[in-house]
Amino acid sequence: MVDNSTQKKYSSVLDINSLRIKMFIGFFFITLVFILFALYFYNQNRSSLIKAENQALLTVATQTAERIDNFILNNLIDINSHATLPSIVTYLNLQPNERNGSPQEVIVLQTLESLATYTEHAGIISYAILDAQGKNVIDTLNVGQNESGQDYFRKPIETGEPYVSDVTIVESLDGGYIYFSSPVYNESHEMIGVLRMQSDITAIQDLVHQSHGIMGEKSFAFLLNKDYIFLSADEQKNLLFKSIKDLPTDFSSFVLGLENADKQPFFIAKANDIENTMSQMAVAKLNTRSWFVVFSQSQDVFLTAVQDESQSSITVSLLIIGVVILLAVMITQFIVNPIARLTTSIQNVVHNNFTGQIFVETKDEIGKIANTFNQMIVRTNEHISSLESKLKERIADLQISLEVGQRASAIKDLDQLFLTVTELIHKRFDLYSTKIFLIDDDQESLVLKAKAGNTNEAYQLISIDDDFMVNHVIAKRDPIVVSDTTQSNLYKDTQLLPDIRSQLAIPLIVQREIIGVLDMCSTLVNDFNEDNLPGFEAMATQLAISIDSAKQWSLNQEAQQQLREVIKRFTLEGWADRLASSSQKGRLSFTYNPNDRAPTETDLAQMYNAQHESAVPISVQSENIGHVAIVKDNNDKLSQDERTLLETVTKQLAQKVENLRLFEQTQQRAAREQLAREIADRMHDTPDVGAIIQTSLTELAKALKVSQIYVTLMTGDDKK
Repeated sequence: MVDNSTQKKYSSVLDINSLRIKMFIGFFFITLVFILFALYFYNQNRSSLIKAENQALLTVATQTAERIDNFILNNLIDINSHATLPSIVTYLNLQPNERNGSPQEVIVLQTLESLATYTEHAGIISYAILDAQGKNVIDTLNVGQNESGQDYFRKPIETGEPYVSDVTIVESLDGGYIYFSSPVYNESHEMIGVLRMQSDITAIQDLVHQSHGIMGEKSFAFLLNKDYIFLSADEQKNLLFKSIKDLPTDFSSFVLGLENADKQPFFIAKANDIENTMSQMAVAKLNTRSWFVVFSQSQDVFLTAVQDESQSSITVSLLIIGVVILLAVMITQFIVNPIARLTTSIQNVVHNNFTGQIFVETKDEIGKIANTFNQMIVRTNEHISSLESKLKERIADLQISLEVGQRASAIKDLDQLFLTVTELIHKRFDLYSTKIFLIDDDQESLVLKAKAGNTNEAYQLISIDDDFMVNHVIAKRDPIVVSDTTQSNLYKDTQLLPDIRSQLAIPLIVQREIIGVLDMCSTLVNDFNEDNLPGFEAMATQLAISIDSAKQWSLNQEAQQQLREVIKRFTLEGWADRLASSSQKGRLSFTYNPNDRAPTETDLAQMYNAQHESAVPISVQSENIGHVAIVKDNNDKLSQDERTLLETVTKQLAQKVENLRLFEQTQQRAAREQLAREIADRMHDTPDVGAIIQTSLTELAKALKVSQIYVTLMTGDDKK
C-alpha cells in the first residue's frame, strides 16, 4: 500500500501544471524548432549542391557538343578547300570520253589518295568525284555508281555550299557513315561536279568517348540524332544505332527529357536497358546538326558528393539535439528550482525579442545551457555560410574554366593560343604568375611557351632531370597542389620568387600522352587546394585538347603548303626540260602574221618583251612560263575589251599547254620503261655473261644513237 508522501511525489511529477512537465514540454518545442530549422537549411544546402552537380554535367555535355561541332566545321572547310584543287577542276573539265586512262585521271587519283592520307582524322573511308549528273567518275574505293539521288550530291548542287549529311546506318556492318561534300567550279565559276568524302561514324564516336569518366565513376555520354537514334552509346553497345522509342524497356523519361531540352536541360531517366537503375542527365544540342549530346551519371554516384557535404551538417545537428535532450533531463532532475527563479528573466527575454538569443545573467548550469544554445545557433549559421561560400567559389571556378576552354578551342595559332590563355587565366583568377610549359621533341626539356605575371627568366628552359615541381608532375602524371609553400618540400622558388604562398601544377594530357604542364602561383595561402582542384583539372584538360588541335591544324596547313610547292616545282622543272629539248634551246616562240609582212625590229622587241603593255603572261601554277604579245598596225594600244579577251584566251592556252606537256611527259616515261623492258627481255635470252653485256650494250647504243659504249670489269686489286 502506497503512503501519502509517495502519492504526492508522483502526482507532482505527473501534474501538467508542474514545473517539471512544463520544462519537458518547453524543451520538446525548442528541440522541434531546431530540428525544423536544421531540416530547412539541410534542404537548401542539398538543393544548391545538386544544382552545382547538374551544372557540371551540362558543362561536360556542352564541351562534348562543341568538339563534335568543331569536327564537322573543320571537315566542311577542308572539303570546300579541296574542291578548288587544280587537278580536280582539270579532270572534270575533260569530256567524259577523254577521262578514262588520261594523265589527268592518274594525277587526280593520286591527289585523292593524298587527301585521304594527310587529312586530320583517321575515319575517312573514301574520296570521290561526282560529275554534274551525279555519276561517280573516280573514287579511292568504288567507281561508276550513280549517286545523283543522294543528299550529299543534291544539296551542294542546289545551294552551291559545302554540305554534311546525316549518318547513314548500315545494319549489316553494325556501323554508319557520314558524308561531307562541296561543289566544284571551273574557271568560269560554273558548277561542273561535286567532291565527296565518306567518313566512318567512329571518328565522331571517339570524340564522344573522350568525355567518359570526366565526372567520375559511371559517367559517360550519349549522342542521338533528331529521330532519337543512338549514334554513340559509349559502353552501352546494345543501344547503338537503335531508336530509343523502339526499345522494349520503358525509356519514356529519356524521351520526355530530350523533347523538353530547350526548357529544362536536366532530367532523370534510365540509361541502361538491362539494369533497373536511374541516372542524372544533362543534354546539350549541337549547332551544326539537329543532334543531342546527353551526359549521364548514375544517381548513386551523382548523389555521393551531395551526401558527403550534407553528412557533417546532419552529424552536428544530431549531436546538438542530443546535447539539448541531455541538458533537458539534467535540468529537470537537478535544477528545477533555479529555473523557477529564472522565470522572470526568461520572460523579459521573450518580451524584448532578442532574435532567438538567450540573455545570460549567471554563470551556473542555467547560464551554460543558454550559452550552449546561443553557440549552437552561431555555429550553425557559420557552417551554412561556409558551405554556401565554397559552393559559390566552385561555381565561379567552373565558369572561368569553361570560358578558358571555349576561348582556347576557338584559337588555331599556337603562339596566340598560349598568349591568350595565360593572360586570361592570370587575370580571371587574379594570380601572381601563370606559365605554360611544353615538352620538347627530344623529351629531355620543358620549354616555357607563355607566361603572365611575375616570372623568373631562369625558367625559359628546364631539364627533365632538374628538381622542380613541374618535373614531379611529369613523373607522377598527376597534379601537385601546394597550399602553403612555407610548409612544403616541393617548392624550390623561395629565394627567386619569395612572394608565392601557394602553387598548382597540372599535367596537360592528350590521349594519355603528357605534352606539357600548366603552372599557376598565388600570393595567398590555400588559394589552391583539393576542393577547387577538379575545376582546374577540367580547364587543363580542355587546354590540352585545344593545344593538340592547334598543332594538328598547323601541321595540316604546312602539308598543304608543301603540296603546293611540290606541284609548282615539278611544273617548273617539267617546263625547263621541255624548253631545253626544243630546237630553240630554252625558248619556244610562235608568230601569227596574216599579212605576210616581215616584223620590224620594233615589232620583235615588243613580242619578246614580257614587260610590254601588250604582253599577257602565260601562268601555270602561279609561275610565268612565257607570254603572249600582240602588235597592232601603227602600234595602236589594246582596248580594255581586247586585253580582257587576250587574258581569257591566254588562261585557257596555259591550261591546254600544261595538259599537253603532262601528256608528253607521261608518253616519254612510258617509252623509256618500254625500252628498258625490251633490253631486259633480250638479256634474259642470252646464255652467258659476255653475251649479256654485249647484247645490252648493242641495244643501248641503238636507243641512244651513239657509235661506241665501253664497259670495264675490275677486281679489287685492279682498282688499287
